[in-house]
Amino acid sequence: MSVFKEIESILRINPNTEEIVVIFITDGQDGYNSPNGDHKREYLEISQRMKMNEGLKSKFLSVGFSRGHDAVFMN
Repeated sequence: MSVFKEIESILRINPNTEEIVVIFITDGQDGYNSPNGDHKREYLEISQRMKMNEGLKSKFLSVGFSRGHDAVFMN
């Protein structure tokens, strides 16, 4: 979630951003604890706000490096 919040911050500072590429290098485990206890809802809200920015192209890639990474979660 911190990555998505940082993206929102970047877009506020640079509203004319046309493209964003994010590469997650991760153990693939969900380590985020939402302050309100509902991290899925929080993610969906941020995701919807990003989708509303019609001029923004985005690509998200993820690389899981542990045996126990959760590929479904990462997708």
